[in-house]
Amino acid sequence: MISPSVEPAPVREEGHDEEQQAVVNTHKEKEPNAGNSSRNKKILLASALLVCVGVIVGVLAARPWQSNDQAAVESQNVTPVPWPHENSDIQPDPRVTYGSLKNGLRYMVMENSEPPNQLMLRMHVDAGSYQEEEDQLGLAHFLEHMAFNGLRNFDADELIPEMQRLGIAFGAHANAATSFDETYYELDLPNSADKKAMDLVFNVMRDYADGILLEEKEIEKERGVILSELTVRDSVDYRMTKKLWSFLLPGHRLPLRWPGGDPDVIATAPRQRFVDFYEKYYTPERITLIVCGDADPEEMEKRIIETYEDMTPNDKKSNMDDDIDLLGSVTTGTGFKAAVFSDEELVNERVFITFSRPYEVPLDTESERASQFPLMLAHSMLSRRLQIAAKKEGSPFRSGSASGGGRTDILARSGIESGTISVTLDSSDELNWKASIPIIEQELRRVLLFGFAPFELAEVKANYMSFYQQKVLADPTRSSKSFATSLRKTIKDQTVFTSPEEDLRIFTNAMESIALDDIHVAFKRFWDTSDLKLVLFAKEAEPETETIMEQIYAESLSQTEVHPPPMEVDTTFLYTSFGEQGVIVSDTTHTDLDIRQLQLGNNIRVNLKKTDFQANTIGIAAQFGTGRVSQDPSKPGIQWLASQMMNSGGLGKHSNDDLQRINAGKNVGVNFSVKEGCFALSGATTPDDLELQMQLMAANIIDPGFRDEALQLWKQSASSYDTMFKSQLDGAKFSVEEYLRGNDTRFSVPSLEEMNALTIADVQDWLGPQLADSYLEVSLVGDFDMESTISHILNTFGALPEREKSPQVVDDDLRSIQFPDTPGEQTFTYESKLPAASSIVAWDVPHTEKDVVPERRLNLLASILRDRMRKQIREEIGESYSPRASTEISEEFVYGVLKAESPGTSDVSESIGLQIIDIAKNLSTDMVEDELVRAREPILATIEQTVRSNNYWLNSVMLQSQAKPWKLDWARNMKEDYASITLAELRELAALYMKPGNAIRMEIHPISANDEE
Repeated sequence: MISPSVEPAPVREEGHDEEQQAVVNTHKEKEPNAGNSSRNKKILLASALLVCVGVIVGVLAARPWQSNDQAAVESQNVTPVPWPHENSDIQPDPRVTYGSLKNGLRYMVMENSEPPNQLMLRMHVDAGSYQEEEDQLGLAHFLEHMAFNGLRNFDADELIPEMQRLGIAFGAHANAATSFDETYYELDLPNSADKKAMDLVFNVMRDYADGILLEEKEIEKERGVILSELTVRDSVDYRMTKKLWSFLLPGHRLPLRWPGGDPDVIATAPRQRFVDFYEKYYTPERITLIVCGDADPEEMEKRIIETYEDMTPNDKKSNMDDDIDLLGSVTTGTGFKAAVFSDEELVNERVFITFSRPYEVPLDTESERASQFPLMLAHSMLSRRLQIAAKKEGSPFRSGSASGGGRTDILARSGIESGTISVTLDSSDELNWKASIPIIEQELRRVLLFGFAPFELAEVKANYMSFYQQKVLADPTRSSKSFATSLRKTIKDQTVFTSPEEDLRIFTNAMESIALDDIHVAFKRFWDTSDLKLVLFAKEAEPETETIMEQIYAESLSQTEVHPPPMEVDTTFLYTSFGEQGVIVSDTTHTDLDIRQLQLGNNIRVNLKKTDFQANTIGIAAQFGTGRVSQDPSKPGIQWLASQMMNSGGLGKHSNDDLQRINAGKNVGVNFSVKEGCFALSGATTPDDLELQMQLMAANIIDPGFRDEALQLWKQSASSYDTMFKSQLDGAKFSVEEYLRGNDTRFSVPSLEEMNALTIADVQDWLGPQLADSYLEVSLVGDFDMESTISHILNTFGALPEREKSPQVVDDDLRSIQFPDTPGEQTFTYESKLPAASSIVAWDVPHTEKDVVPERRLNLLASILRDRMRKQIREEIGESYSPRASTEISEEFVYGVLKAESPGTSDVSESIGLQIIDIAKNLSTDMVEDELVRAREPILATIEQTVRSNNYWLNSVMLQSQAKPWKLDWARNMKEDYASITLAELRELAALYMKPGNAIRMEIHPISANDEE
């Protein structure tokens, strides 16, 4: 709560469809999840979390370097840490088995059959960077890496290959993370019926606990990988947050123990300091094992006992009761004060008020949970007010939120209670912070004086009630991965793991007695502090800025009167009738795929597939028009403004804010996107809300709002986008994509002037005709009743005016993309003091039209290239944390690329790029069958899960499947085709496309803003 949320980047590339993702996911390092942007503290955790991947095997009671005498230490009966439900009146989820061993190790086991035949293992260690001493800064995270670099019974070079042969992918199925107060390891077993794989993952988890070798040579090799990871993860937002926490928490350990650590310690720490941390904190009483998935709970409990019962406590272990003493104190009594933190590379400037005070996490009881709801509702209502204020003409900020309280984040777990009211500034004027401060002050004071209106409470209560109700309905098909994550979070949050029925009961009971006055009282109590801090994050600031901030706040407080909020608003939805009900003129069912395809009398096509993958959930998509292929080359960036206008402009008769209020408690929503060959409207809903969802989507077709407030938001953000393009590594990658597409302006990075020159009329000229009558397909997949669903479709889309019978034929010259001449080299730069650089190599490969067979083989070839890069660049020379390779193959443009990237620093960019070219060159001659097996088996295992995904069927199979019927055949043969791929085919492709003479080698470097390119 101390820091404002970090907004997402303004655009996101289309990326991979679900079939491609089945391949990509098998070799993708996980990035920490930023979470809900309205929850400020969770964003900070995303910056702090450090992730790596790997696999190990081996079991032995003593640590590898301990003598037999140490191994024979007599077993001790250790009192385990109590479970939260043991001191609570809340009913724990009865599906979970809880247990502990004599050595103090605890475990949770939960049987769950979605997805079938898969099992998730998690090992949680109650220790992180907080436990580090001054000469160990960064070693908690470093130690987590070392768990993937050699165990007692497996040489480091053989660990990952053995896992891959069993279908366990490096990255997708094996992972780990370190935070301030915890470290956890994750292993996902794609086939729980495979005894060999089952034995392996349990042995791996045991060796994580006490079987890490910590060999000198492996530590030395990994130092460069860790330093590379710190470089990759460094950012302006991360640095600003570190400054902020140091300012707000001067007496606390939190600002002093970032999980990344100290580069000097990482570069020089002797082996013994690793051993010291491992022996002191990786002890049975600090470990909790979680097993969740499609396996017999009794058998899993037996395996846990057999695997861990001989793990002995040791005399070097720490006392867990001492952990709280490490944290230091939270300073209070400092009074109101302004602070400015500036950085010219900052993308999103913010101003916010915040406070922090000591906090002790209470027991998780029903009364405690109920006591949190009034404040939760209050902050939700204040956030809505700020969002509405952001859309007013001339608003100095473009978004806002309020948050605070709660127990489930690193601040609360660290003995800190905090609150924040924050706005993200309109970037078009560097002085907008001056106009924003009075608004923050007055909105806070308005709530303190008058509270909230009944209609505001009705809206947020409806939304929360719907949230809890939908959790109940969706629970039967909730995934084991999701359950495992939730179980793990209860460990440090000290919360009872409850069923959705119990959550709904607690919330419903609380809502029966909570009134506006209760919410008002809770808000006033929470914000009753004299220690408010007024903070500005800015690109630059004058020395007297802090004084000016304090003066503006004081003048607003003393001179501006605030008034109560309005008491009621109209909430009638005005799009319920679209004309005479449509008719079906063609009805075909593909029985092998269970897909039903309709053609309506107005030429709209409909694709329907009932599934049981996600209970009470329906995915919907409507595709129309030509998309990016028809974009005006003279208007770069218009695809982003089009999305902004459609997603933020509301409807002709309702603004976006109106729609949020009207649809409170409903599971509906529409997202517009510009794809390569079409425009798309998409959403997810429930059977109860399907009719309203269809009405919303049809209304977006016939009457989009194109409101000025959406254009205002675009212009408010343009300067931030421009800063991102110029001063971030990821921003420079947009220029790489433009270059690889022959500098086609449809893919170019628009200048600030070009962004500001775009108008609503430009978007209407592009979208208007295609919204009116272009070819349109609607696809639905999920848990729906066929008869009522078709009725809803006929009353909405079926009632629209007649549309084109077939997609518009796009000229070949619009589909053509000119790949750069090969071989070639190109350097890109961005203006930054951050050291992050990147080496990229790209090879021109065929695009996909009707035949997906070559693309699948190229995907597999990219997986093998990536694995060789991991071995040679990461493990052997330690120059990059996350080398990777993937394909980007278009169905609409004549464009395909196989691309390899290795993030690092500028001093090694050239040599790494040349090494990637050399690695790729050798694939045609020395690729072996074992590499094919190790790349293919994880993909085949992932496909099993992919075909049980609504997203796969909706976006990869059914998307425009009547215009492109061959996509159905792609679904029919995906697994069999991947299984049939041969080594000879891959060698042939490598020889054809991955020769040095076909490669484009690129480098991205940071430069000073004053340097010449």
